[in-house]
Amino acid sequence: MIELSRRQAIKLGFAGLSAGWICPSWPATTHADDSFNLSHGASPLGTLSYPAGFSHFPHRSPNAPKGGTLRLARVGAFDTLDTLRYPGRPPADMRVIYDRLVVPSPDEPASYYGHLAEGVAISYDFSRVTFRLSPDVPWHDGTPLTADDVLFTFETLKTEGAPFYRQSYRAVRLEQSDDRTVTFINDGTPDRDLISGLASLPIHPAHRPDPPGPDDLPLGSGPYRLIESDAPSRIVLERVTDYWAEDQGTAKGAFNFDRISIRYYRDADVAFEAFRAGEYDARVETNPSRWRSGYDDLDDASPAILRATTPSDGPGRLHGLVMNLRSGPLADIRVRKALHLSFSAPDAVDRLFGGFFQPVNSLFENTAFAAVDFDALADTPPPGTRDAARLASQLLDAAGFVLDGIRRIDPETGEPIRFSAVSTSPLYDGVLGEVVLAFERLGIELIPQVLEPSIAARQLLDRNFDIATLAWAPGKLPGSAERLLWHSDLANRSGSYALSGLQDPDVDGALDALSAASTLDEAIIAGQSVDRLLRASLAYLPLWRDGETRLAWREGISCVDAPELGRSPNFLSDWRSDDA
Repeated sequence: MIELSRRQAIKLGFAGLSAGWICPSWPATTHADDSFNLSHGASPLGTLSYPAGFSHFPHRSPNAPKGGTLRLARVGAFDTLDTLRYPGRPPADMRVIYDRLVVPSPDEPASYYGHLAEGVAISYDFSRVTFRLSPDVPWHDGTPLTADDVLFTFETLKTEGAPFYRQSYRAVRLEQSDDRTVTFINDGTPDRDLISGLASLPIHPAHRPDPPGPDDLPLGSGPYRLIESDAPSRIVLERVTDYWAEDQGTAKGAFNFDRISIRYYRDADVAFEAFRAGEYDARVETNPSRWRSGYDDLDDASPAILRATTPSDGPGRLHGLVMNLRSGPLADIRVRKALHLSFSAPDAVDRLFGGFFQPVNSLFENTAFAAVDFDALADTPPPGTRDAARLASQLLDAAGFVLDGIRRIDPETGEPIRFSAVSTSPLYDGVLGEVVLAFERLGIELIPQVLEPSIAARQLLDRNFDIATLAWAPGKLPGSAERLLWHSDLANRSGSYALSGLQDPDVDGALDALSAASTLDEAIIAGQSVDRLLRASLAYLPLWRDGETRLAWREGISCVDAPELGRSPNFLSDWRSDDA
């Protein structure tokens, strides 16, 4: 399973995706390198909510106490501390030792505020973004952070980094004006989301050994430093008591624990049992069975275990099956339509999970970008019914794949129609079992392959699959993730995330319009077109939408907006010890 989210492009330690905009109050100019254009942030199609020098984000308490220890768990393992180069699996939580140029606002659709950068300017054609670095920002060894570090980070990620970086920045170059000023220039298609990608860059030091030696702990400028590493199973982070941004609005009230210990477990079941045994303090729960009954016998635990469920802010996380259209039967939309007709995902998900998840009615549900008036199968019988199965069989016949006894074959070769389905999560096992039966009724064999995550990722990026589980969380302002997944520019690019290989000029046009939109109305129109066209392509078979966040934690830690914990699941930055 490959997962994309605003903060995590692919659930393999890669960087995240979100939407970025310009500030329309800036003067219209072709370039973004004039000092009078610099602002303290960039806002989506309107003024920023927070003024220059704002005190703190509202979801944080500026007087949050510092101290205590937080214990967390992750599933998997890590094999390197090098967060710049690929391949390799660094600990994802090492992101807190590095600072970013700008940080996203938690309560605006796509606003970014200067962090390392004291000033930001974006050209109106979206081709240039200039950052003016704050003076006197130190690395943890006291060395000043400069534009050389930004250049080193960008060039290393662009040439040696994870596929996300190589794809996102292949048409982007960087110009360094002086020790504190850099301009990113996009020579490719104008992209409103350029700043959102740049917001994910973890700035690394240029003056340290490159690459670092096996005994070198990484050097950062962020609120924590790494003090212990025991690959593949444990890291320990320590708060930087003289953190340079302690009183800056983008960090005030955040990063409150003195010590954070993170242990890796081999699978989700082992990790849950470790939580029950008291080995760590907080978790996000994604398994319906565990949420319903796995915590029942912990009512008398000491310290007490607290839980909260709240709606996600936006579409939530979409789960489904992506089809590889590059060759074979799946290249024919009639075959894809037949597969969609064979299986009623809402019925199967309701049987298996009992209302725990929601059906997918739009890729951008709960936002203005949802095409709520569209149904790709509106002219067909309801999927999963006998009439739908009859139509599916007719479609397969018309596509040239005929029944030979109980098997559907290609008459030119006599070979049966057989698909592999790559998955890395047991959460999909029950649904895939029902999909196997649905396809079997059409005479098509589906063979699930449950693989270790790193092996599955390599297989998917190498295009060695027919069908794969795909989950991603569209942003409240979509664009970046969808472009990486569905634009034909990336369909045949080696190692890209365009898993389906979809090459549809209408989809491309809608994605381009979404990236180039300069008003909210334009973005909404383009987003609704993207929603309709992607669903009409039938390259993605939606299974369910997880529109809630479920948290469990031990008494003794908390965050400011406890009644709305679904908005603040970031334990590292937004929680604190009650005993500090």
